[in-house]
Amino acid sequence: MHRSPWSEFWSAGDGVDEWCHTGVAILDSGGIVFGSPRSGELIVMDDQSPAGRSVPTGLTELHGLTVHGARVWVADPGVRPEPARDYEWIPGEGRAVAIDLEGRVLMELEDPFHRGLASEPWRPTSIAVDIRGDREGFIWVADGYGQNLLHLFSPQGDLVRSIDGNASGAPFSCPHGLLFATMEGEWMLLVADRKNRRIVRLTPEGDVIDVITDPRMRSPSCLAANAHRIVLTELDGALLEIGHDGSIAVVVDRADRVENDEGWPARKGWPNVLIDETLRRPLLREGQLNSPHGVAIDLDGAIYLTEWVIGGRFLTSSTPLQAS
Repeated sequence: MHRSPWSEFWSAGDGVDEWCHTGVAILDSGGIVFGSPRSGELIVMDDQSPAGRSVPTGLTELHGLTVHGARVWVADPGVRPEPARDYEWIPGEGRAVAIDLEGRVLMELEDPFHRGLASEPWRPTSIAVDIRGDREGFIWVADGYGQNLLHLFSPQGDLVRSIDGNASGAPFSCPHGLLFATMEGEWMLLVADRKNRRIVRLTPEGDVIDVITDPRMRSPSCLAANAHRIVLTELDGALLEIGHDGSIAVVVDRADRVENDEGWPARKGWPNVLIDETLRRPLLREGQLNSPHGVAIDLDGAIYLTEWVIGGRFLTSSTPLQAS
């Protein structure tokens, strides 16, 4: 009998009608953090709370999570669908903050356009923190749902540089995920530039190295790495691996290849399902990915995924997953 490589590591969100849109990250202790379907609720799973404890943060959406020492950096785009209003996306204020495991804000980065001076609002989607020697603590923020820019901040929170992607051959279009990783023996900043269907490789200071494209990369969303591999979620249902030479391989393929005119799965209401004109949580099939969003990988190679869907789904690989 075929056994699914996935198991749920947290199921307390089952039955919640809020639409989950969270990241996931590994703590230095080996525990994990992620957002529940409920607005602003951080879940901490560690030795003290193996089943997970709920931590209120006062944020809107724990969209991108990055651990740096005792801090958890949160990219909060400030917008969230409201179940009571037929899942209309209700805008709020985007934030990029560092919190502790009790939800207390330790540091906040200011909107580079100072709230309202830009044509689009501040909508951070991902944060990456440099860990290299004299560059320790420099912070990149992807404004993936707002201005389509990347911003570099000093460890003290001062704006150092902003880039729009034009030097890569095209301006960024939803730079959704960021990751510092070593490739070919060099530290690089990887950008999952979703609507352009590509990965942009930058130096840690923000200069373009090159661009990775592949027909299997259709909705690149979030990135994670350990010492051995780099993985990438595809929001339309796949998990890919990026080789250290820039090659692309499939870890989990898409179950449904039927697309609409915009390139997304053709199911009505995707990633949920539309029944009698009402948006509902779909039947999530064992062994298949619906809409993988956040991703993390631990030192032993276990992969953790969060799915972008009503109620969320929180999966971990129960056996080692190899690319093909």
